Amino acid sequence: MVATDIAVNKYLLKVSPKVPEFRRGMLYAVNPVGFGSVVVAGGVSIAVFFGLLGTAIQPFSPVVAIVLGLVLPPVIALATRGRYYLRRTDDGIDLPMFDEHGNPSDAVLPCHVCGQDLERPDMAACPAHDAYVCSLCLSTDRGKEHLLPAQP
Repeated sequence: MVATDIAVNKYLLKVSPKVPEFRRGMLYAVNPVGFGSVVVAGGVSIAVFFGLLGTAIQPFSPVVAIVLGLVLPPVIALATRGRYYLRRTDDGIDLPMFDEHGNPSDAVLPCHVCGQDLERPDMAACPAHDAYVCSLCLSTDRGKEHLLPAQP
């Protein structure tokens, strides 16, 4: 499913962002492309395994899971038009994310929630305090109230 998402959704259909994003403040809680694919492929495969869709297909439950895992990510990505990959496209920090060679920036910024100094790619702006908050604080919900609402 991940390989299909990368190869098909990102490069062929161009509905997935080119640059991977891992910062919690930039992502939705659930991406229906991945979550939906796993739930549907797993659920249908389990139903096939227990013979709920007939005994002739029962031995092929792993194949059903694989085929659905390859087919569903592009279908769901097209159905949602790729809008659940990123919650926002701007993290509010004026410093560049990458240096002139395309490497992640090594600028260090302080997190005002936990007090740690972290590199630029791990941070998001906190407009309420005119400061920065790290992805770990956002992941543990310690910094959730420090972000702007998602962009429409």
